[in-house]
Amino acid sequence: MKNHAEYEIVSVSSQQIRIKDMDRGKISVTNDAEWVVQQLLTSFGPREIVYQDSDGEWGKLLHDGVTFTGYGHLSDKSDDS
Repeated sequence: MKNHAEYEIVSVSSQQIRIKDMDRGKISVTNDAEWVVQQLLTSFGPREIVYQDSDGEWGKLLHDGVTFTGYGHLSDKSDDS
């Protein structure tokens, strides 16, 4: 069985899911993004996914509502609150 990223759900709103990589030595959220996005979309439906990586930086996990499509940066400081 493959080890998957461990993350904490910080908050969930009708528009956005915020998670934090737990950085416990397993695969990171960044390196397991396909699985993480699949899990979150299955649990919460299509919403913006914002994550804090294992280095403490905030970014976005992009998707098409079904699958992971890439990474994004937060566009301004108001996104990082």
